[in-house]
Amino acid sequence: MANPVSSPGATGPADVEAEIQTLLDARERTQVALLEFNRLRAEEDLKILRSFASELAGLGSDFDRTFVERAVERGKAWRVMVEQFAERAAAFQLFGKKIGERIQALKESNPREMVVVLKRNLEAQEQRRGARQEETFALEDRIRRLGAELSQLEPTQRKRRYEWEAAPEEPGPQGPSGEQPV
Repeated sequence: MANPVSSPGATGPADVEAEIQTLLDARERTQVALLEFNRLRAEEDLKILRSFASELAGLGSDFDRTFVERAVERGKAWRVMVEQFAERAAAFQLFGKKIGERIQALKESNPREMVVVLKRNLEAQEQRRGARQEETFALEDRIRRLGAELSQLEPTQRKRRYEWEAAPEEPGPQGPSGEQPV
């Protein structure tokens, strides 16, 4: 049975499931890429601002012509960088939108295959969460054991430290009048 929404060359449910899985992965990676673009842009903005502020602080009150020209060039470069980040983000947003539309079309035309893939993904995520919980429990156990070991040593260390700090200094060699020799 030919499906008008299926991919060209899709011969059966396995092909449709593979396409669905690929699109779901692409949607996730697109979202991650957008977050990464935003993080990188924020880092670059901060780096540029810190550099400018540092240079400005080193000038004192003298704003010479070369500083002003460098500031103008930096401003232009910053604008270009912002535009490049915006273009990349817009491209990924467009891909994300198109991927979302395709996923929606596949939901409507191939609901069984979509359910199979979504269940498989859900099970995989639950397994990952379970593994992470086991790691978290193991880490918490190690932390608890280290804390107990530390708490056993701390009173002993405090007592020793107090003894070291409170111990009277032993008198050194004294002369006949009780004074320290020079």
